Amino acid sequence: MFVVDIPISKIHLDEIFVMIDKGLALGDLEVLPHWFIAKMKTLGIKVIGVSKKDPDLTNNCLALSPNKVLFPASGKNTIQILEKNGVNVIPIDVSEINKMGGGIHCLTLPLYREK
Repeated sequence: MFVVDIPISKIHLDEIFVMIDKGLALGDLEVLPHWFIAKMKTLGIKVIGVSKKDPDLTNNCLALSPNKVLFPASGKNTIQILEKNGVNVIPIDVSEINKMGGGIHCLTLPLYREK
């Protein structure tokens, strides 16, 4: 376990980093600490960078199954990046959720995870 410092403007890590499959994550490479990105690499996790052309909270998505995510429809550029990396993206409108400062991942709680 390790602690990740994030900017004061962010409430949770999932605003800038989220796992989308074993060994694959989506992150804001301009905000995440360099040591954290390096640590992910040593753990065998590739971090795909979210497009800066997309709005805040684009990173906040939900992995439904390996390489399949429920994703904010407003993140058009990042959707293209994910699809180029073999991720099946299901875009949905989350504009009302975003108004309250949340995203798809914020609204979920996994009940079971493989060990």
